[in-house]
Amino acid sequence: MNAVGIFATPIGIRQFDPQHHQQLKEKCFNITHTETGIDNDFGNEGLMHYHHPASGLNLLDCEGFDMFHDWIKRCSLEYMNKILGRECEDVIITECWLNVCKRGSYQRMHSHGNSFVSGTYFVNFEQGKHAPLAFFNAKDLAQQFLEVKGNAAKKFVVVKHGEGTLLLWESHILHGYEGNMKDNRMTISFNVMPTTVISDGDYGFRVSRI
Repeated sequence: MNAVGIFATPIGIRQFDPQHHQQLKEKCFNITHTETGIDNDFGNEGLMHYHHPASGLNLLDCEGFDMFHDWIKRCSLEYMNKILGRECEDVIITECWLNVCKRGSYQRMHSHGNSFVSGTYFVNFEQGKHAPLAFFNAKDLAQQFLEVKGNAAKKFVVVKHGEGTLLLWESHILHGYEGNMKDNRMTISFNVMPTTVISDGDYGFRVSRI
């Protein structure tokens, strides 16, 4: 019997140049030492955000982030065209911010609104100590009609990643983590939109940063 997968959820994976990663890592640590972050997740004081959209800021506006900006833009465009199969001429990184998680803290499961593709880049990440990012299978919310041994679907999936890894996914996908066991779990998150959106109908629109 043959089988074919349907409704697949592809996750893009890329690795940054090690030398450029180290420079970026130093800049991010400098931001956490010289600037004040915000906690916009009520009751979760162990997770801080720097240059978060809620503050009207963008991490990519900081000095020295030009190369990283160009790289994640290229990766996002490649993910849209080659992995998702879209016809996208250009993209814009609408939002970008730095996350720092303390030992014992977490990131609740969530998705990103007003965005087509989202990404996370792992700035400071130690395997086995810092919590891995997990993706939640929202299709498994309902109880299975008939439970047969061996048919339990995975509710959470972790895509293998380490320091210097970039993960890209469609923004509606739920993701988060828990059980972080070491301070300074540091990541960069961002949202992406195509600069021009054209549907099969009679209208389209252009996107720009406010």
